Amino acid sequence: MDVEGAEYGVLDDMVTAGIRPGQVLVEFHHHFAGIGLDETVRSATVSMTVNYTGFATQSALLARAQVRRKGKRIASISVEIIDDSGALVADALVTYKIA
Repeated sequence: MDVEGAEYGVLDDMVTAGIRPGQVLVEFHHHFAGIGLDETVRSATVSMTVNYTGFATQSALLARAQVRRKGKRIASISVEIIDDSGALVADALVTYKIA
């Protein structure tokens, strides 16, 4: 389940209803440099491409994101996910609509 932007309220509804998905991805777009909270309250993911390049077993993961381009309505962010040893586990290119 992917939760972002104006959808954050659904988390409270899920808890109240006893819904327990196996995995939840919550995107907080306002953590990217140059993209503030006011711009992301009604944001949405336009596209996301994830390339899995390795395995992560019994390791903490670290995601590093960089804003590649930010316009008035669209932002493009590249993401790298590495494991404890610094090995690349996945990378992604994400495009967001920002309100």
